[in-house]
Amino acid sequence: MKKSLIKLIKSTRKPALLAVLATLVVVCVQAAEWRDVQKQREFVVTVSATGVVDSEDFVSIGAPPTTRWRSRIESIVPEGKRVRKGEIVVQIEGSRTDERIRELESELNVHAGDVGVDKEQKEQQVRQEALNMSNLKADVEKAIRLAEVPAGIVPGIEYRKLLERRRLAETRYDRALFRKTLSDRDKVATEENKKRQIARAELRLTEAKRALDSFTIRAPKAGIAVIGTGWNGEKLTAGSSASGGIQIVKIVNDEKLLIRATIPENLATVLKVDQRAIIVTETTGTAELSGRVHSVGNTVRRKSPKSLEMVRDFTVKLDEDYSEILRIGVSVEVKVEVQTFNDVLVVPKAALVYKKGKPGVVIPGFSIGGFVLTDKWSGITLGKSSQDYFIVKEGLAEGQRVRL
Repeated sequence: MKKSLIKLIKSTRKPALLAVLATLVVVCVQAAEWRDVQKQREFVVTVSATGVVDSEDFVSIGAPPTTRWRSRIESIVPEGKRVRKGEIVVQIEGSRTDERIRELESELNVHAGDVGVDKEQKEQQVRQEALNMSNLKADVEKAIRLAEVPAGIVPGIEYRKLLERRRLAETRYDRALFRKTLSDRDKVATEENKKRQIARAELRLTEAKRALDSFTIRAPKAGIAVIGTGWNGEKLTAGSSASGGIQIVKIVNDEKLLIRATIPENLATVLKVDQRAIIVTETTGTAELSGRVHSVGNTVRRKSPKSLEMVRDFTVKLDEDYSEILRIGVSVEVKVEVQTFNDVLVVPKAALVYKKGKPGVVIPGFSIGGFVLTDKWSGITLGKSSQDYFIVKEGLAEGQRVRL
């Protein structure tokens, strides 16, 4: 009897295991979440992008022009401070320019001293030339009087000496007149050259003082101060270096908000002006703010200096005044509605199962009274996607169930 009992147990073990496995399969199939495929009257295709709250009314302030490539920021206004018109927002270190001003002032003082010395020397030279010319003129007049004596009164050789003396006196006087003319020209040229040197020094001094004044940058209008970033994306602070092309501070009007966003290059082709946009941010929770695409950039750039991702810029103008909700500099997510389809079948992305690179879904194979006992994979053709859904072109019918 014991042997027969053992045989009975062995004979029933295999069917029992199969029954347990079948039960587990049915339980697993029933435990899966199933969803009916339905048509949507209006299916909106959106593309997502990231952006920052900015202002459409702003003034950018960059580094002032200098003789150096880099300038050091001595002080800068705190981020987010509301500044008044004319208030100092940036102070650039200008010790070298200050030293240059002192050098130019010393150079001008030297030129001023040279002008006084040159004036005294010129007056002394003029007096000496006048005296020399007077003496030479007297010699000429004397030689002329002596040479006017009749030839018969003075012996021939002495008379010829008088004539030669008159000729030499006249020659010396003519040469002295020529030298005086050259000397006068030289005096005028020297004086004009000195004036040009002084004018150049004064111009350089004026430019240096203007440059020193430009190192103290004041707010051209009232608004919120937004601090710029360096080449590596870090916020500028006191002690940072700023070079040409870098925006140090931006004064913005926080009552005229604008969203400045970037989108990957491959998605930017579907953007158009006046498309509806939804703005989502952490500060608004689940609330969605509305706006319209205001402009789309036509230049492709890197998202950041060290990033390989290529993006394009676009802006979104808000439909209402959200200045009480949004803050300048806050990051937001932008969803742009690029296309709308009517009466289309959609399937959740969570229901897609790929086999050999082809999309498909799991549908019921055999069911009894709404209970799915078996399932099977069925290939489908997909259309546009948006968020967590795909449009189904072929392969599914309305009301058909799919497993998530």
